[in-house]
Amino acid sequence: MTNQQQPTKQQWWTPPKNRAAYVMHVDGYEVRSDFQIPDTFVLCDLCNSMILIRPVPLLYGDYAACPTCFQSQMGLSVEDVAQKDGINLTSPSEDVVATAEEGIR
Repeated sequence: MTNQQQPTKQQWWTPPKNRAAYVMHVDGYEVRSDFQIPDTFVLCDLCNSMILIRPVPLLYGDYAACPTCFQSQMGLSVEDVAQKDGINLTSPSEDVVATAEEGIR
């Protein structure tokens, strides 16, 4: 038996440089928004706060979670789970975030 930490089954998401604001699927057709969202702008699907860490932790398969919601749902901090998974969390600079927010308004 070893003392190595076992990785979790946590899913992580790195947003693409730009993504459609929405994609609807209706009667076998796909409708995509022309409005593009930059990778620096990701909102928590549970509380709508901005998520500033990358990669973004996902809950329940595909729900983006801020560190606060992640901890309340999982009982562990994002940092602890990232460390167990060998994930290096990063944050964009304040200037990049401000630019992204400005572009969305």
